[in-house]
Amino acid sequence: MTISVHYQDTFIGKLNESSLILFRLFCMEKGYRLDWHSGEKRIHIEPPLDSYKVQLDFDETEDAFGKAVASSIKQYVREAGLVIDHNRSSLTPANFHITLEPIKQTTYMKRPNLFIMHNGSTQMMQFIQHLKEQFNLFQLTHSFIKQSSSSTTPPSLIVQCEMPHQDSQTTLKQYTEELAITLASGILHYFATSLGIDIAYFTKEPLLPFLDQKPSRSSASKERPNPSASKKPIKRQQEKAVTMAEVFFDYVLYPSRELKQYMITGDLVIKNTGTVPLRNPVICLKAHPIEQISLGGQILPPAMADIYGVQTDDGIKGWRYVEENWFEKAQERGEYWITTIDESTIKPGEEAVLPSFQLTLKEKENSKEQMIVQSVVYFKQNEASFASNNDIVIAYA
Repeated sequence: MTISVHYQDTFIGKLNESSLILFRLFCMEKGYRLDWHSGEKRIHIEPPLDSYKVQLDFDETEDAFGKAVASSIKQYVREAGLVIDHNRSSLTPANFHITLEPIKQTTYMKRPNLFIMHNGSTQMMQFIQHLKEQFNLFQLTHSFIKQSSSSTTPPSLIVQCEMPHQDSQTTLKQYTEELAITLASGILHYFATSLGIDIAYFTKEPLLPFLDQKPSRSSASKERPNPSASKKPIKRQQEKAVTMAEVFFDYVLYPSRELKQYMITGDLVIKNTGTVPLRNPVICLKAHPIEQISLGGQILPPAMADIYGVQTDDGIKGWRYVEENWFEKAQERGEYWITTIDESTIKPGEEAVLPSFQLTLKEKENSKEQMIVQSVVYFKQNEASFASNNDIVIAYA
């Protein structure tokens, strides 16, 4: 006597009745949901994540990018049984919340840049670490911002993306797919870690050894290697050009309780860790909230750069703001844009330093909002951008 086994309403094989108890115990131990229909000799199985839900918000009418990312994520997690919901008015509570914000266009870079804001809950940290690893695999430039320390459930994530104006639809499609794969991978990793379930059991594959399945002809007639086949000469692979950099803040904090403000002095270090020269860095310092943070130091307005820059045999050295109305733009966008006065090149293994910058961060009455300064360095000629390894964060206990 055999029993018909269905996984997510799809027939996957026949189970010998003598294996029913072992199969049932295996499903229960691994987190599968099993419904046994004795009269029909049929078992219906749902994956461990069948009762879990991710709320994924985006502007469905205006945001084609968010819609494409959400659609791909839904496809990637389908076999795991995870529900992806776009309905904000849904009465069913979500176990995870992601907001995809519309793309922001910029002219200062040739590669996209991601900003990931999370709610700082302890259970998010492994998820964030996994996302970092996945972003690095795809070489996606990214920064993480911890908005607040909270134990609020569900864990929440806000995804912002900056894209170059000139990006083609092909590039955008590839980027959309890579972002969707990364987020889907992170979501499944999060649930596997939280529930203590091996991610292998999010699919039907572990169930198949229990079932009677007919071997396919194609697998039975695999071609055997021909030892007499002529061997092709092995070509030496040329060393691949690697565009890579380490960016980090090296700073000292001076708190002033009387003035209710913090003074920070330091350097922004840009080290070429790749194999090709990096040309003409453009630095974006992002400050939040901008009305509480001001920037100073050895950075000149464009009109004064030729006069007050450091004169050397190799030209004028130093740093300047990109725009004449840099202060107004900073207040408007929350960003300070800075570049070198003259053309510059960072050779492999060498460093460029934005020296002795000064930040003043003022506390706001009755506000416990974090003050954050981040950095992203763009190399337009190299079509590359790199976020700083560390951020400057003033947080309140």
